[in-house]
Amino acid sequence: MSIPAKRILVTGASGFIGRVVCAELSRRGFAVTGASRDIGKLDSRICTAVRIGAIDADTDWSGVLDGMDCVVHLAARAHILHEDDTDFLNAYRHTNVWGTERLARSAAAAGVKRLVYVSSIGVNGLVTRADLRFAETDPPAPHNDYSLSKWEAEQALHRIAAETGLEVVIVRSPLVYGPDAPGNFEQMMRVLAKGIPLPLASVNNQRSMIYLENLADALIACVTHPAAAGKTYLVRDGEDISTPELIRRLAQGMGRPARLLPMPVGLLRGLGALFGKSDAVTRLTSSLQINDGLIRMELGWQPKFTLRQGMQATSDWYRKHHCTSGIAYLEQHPADDSHGVSVVIVNYNAGELLLESAAQACRQAEQVIVVDNASGDGSIAALRSALPMVRIIVNDANLGFAAACNIGARAAVGHHLLFLNPDCVLEPGALAVLVRAVQSAEDIGMVGGMLTNQDGTEQAGGRRAVPTPWRSFVRAFGLRSLAQRYPRLFDDFTLHKQPLPDRPVEVEAISGACMLVRRDALEEIGLLDEGYFMHCEDLDWCMRFRRKGWKILFVPDARMVHHKGHCSKVSPVFVEWNKHKGMLRFYNKFFRHQYPGLLMMLVMAGVWMRFLAVTTYLMLDRGLRALGLRRD
Repeated sequence: MSIPAKRILVTGASGFIGRVVCAELSRRGFAVTGASRDIGKLDSRICTAVRIGAIDADTDWSGVLDGMDCVVHLAARAHILHEDDTDFLNAYRHTNVWGTERLARSAAAAGVKRLVYVSSIGVNGLVTRADLRFAETDPPAPHNDYSLSKWEAEQALHRIAAETGLEVVIVRSPLVYGPDAPGNFEQMMRVLAKGIPLPLASVNNQRSMIYLENLADALIACVTHPAAAGKTYLVRDGEDISTPELIRRLAQGMGRPARLLPMPVGLLRGLGALFGKSDAVTRLTSSLQINDGLIRMELGWQPKFTLRQGMQATSDWYRKHHCTSGIAYLEQHPADDSHGVSVVIVNYNAGELLLESAAQACRQAEQVIVVDNASGDGSIAALRSALPMVRIIVNDANLGFAAACNIGARAAVGHHLLFLNPDCVLEPGALAVLVRAVQSAEDIGMVGGMLTNQDGTEQAGGRRAVPTPWRSFVRAFGLRSLAQRYPRLFDDFTLHKQPLPDRPVEVEAISGACMLVRRDALEEIGLLDEGYFMHCEDLDWCMRFRRKGWKILFVPDARMVHHKGHCSKVSPVFVEWNKHKGMLRFYNKFFRHQYPGLLMMLVMAGVWMRFLAVTTYLMLDRGLRALGLRRD
């Protein structure tokens, strides 16, 4: 027997869990309303979308809860990012405690019968010992600010239930995995896709997890079953798994080798403590097992999918969206007719230049998206305050330029996408000139403008030929002077010293600092290759566009000031390492079967010699500056 819950409000409806919960509720005949900051991700065929701003003690739920039978509360703050928050616990409390309390009291006042709250297994603790399993009756032992805020929210809900009669059901979930899983699980899959060895072969643990579809099914059981009122349940898949076995199964499903190396667990934990990653290493090396007998006994719930099925579905999704080269593909769908251009800006400690770049982009484009790679300079807080219309996506870590661009591309809705560096400032009208150029013929897939220095002179890189191994060999060994007699044999790959054309011209490559692409071309070619961390991903893209028959134009009348190298000043050696590593990936990917082995070896040696020379200079320069022997 089930309670007649027909109208359901789901908070956090556009999130990883929320989208699946909404879809499953709709499939079972419920009338679903999805509350979210980002209603653009919600499918109108599945739910009625309601835009809700920040969830905190002041959120206005008036009208949203009217007529609802049940609320499934998924929205939460799971991370504190590198912004201006200094009191982490209170930052969590704003959403997870005070926002939850506000929602529950509003729901009770509106006559809602039940609220299902998704909490965290972290309320029970971080690890389990020996053969012990966490259970609902265990004394709470939250291990960090996030899990403490979840425990405080549970207590607040019990108080409200006692005061108002609202039926509260609490579900403590372990790690949730599935297609498009975010956070640490996604990072693990990226590592496996790249074939990076992991020093986890010596780990001997057991961890409970739950597949996304199983969690959605458990939540719906808590919505509908009368026995769930007032209860707390722990959920998991029917099987626990060790970290090495998890890696093996995912790698097998992705068609990749599981490269596991032995390392003493004690050493791993010591390194984790040294680098401030103790919790992350503990999750990888320790056990966390759950007793889910209560929900099975009281609600008759059983996981619909086995752990193996869930892992396979997750791996299948990743293989479909990320090929073995690291290239991700954009979902094909009609662009929003109200959006001509979506601008994607990837930020990493760009400071005030980010605000200048984004402000000019907002004046010329219908949508501006800034994807931040865990900056620590306050630039995102300043941007959020000055330009609230900009959509900001903040990553937990520096994922690299290509991966961050792809995140922005998936959020874009325009017919055209402009990938713009945060240190690149469009001149007035530049974007309109680029759009006219890309629309001038059906086979034009990508265009770029003229990058200028602050003095107005043309900057290198805005128009160029592909730096093939031969061209790189010519430059490395000083043979460019022969180009006057044999221009086709000894030509350079930078074109900015050639006369500036008076109209758009076809080129082999443009700069990743400013690339406007057509959506239909992007859907065919795929997104940037995430095997590059930074540098050379733009050249890779240009190669792939041209191989598919799409033309690339350099547009001299679309001008922009590029403050080149601004974002690289913080860690120049790190930048040079990834630049040279990107060069090697580019050469191996496109040219290793076209050039003699000896030439490729010379080019590779030249790349590493250049890296050693550049890093030696940088380190010497830094030392001289520290001693006061050199100034700008």
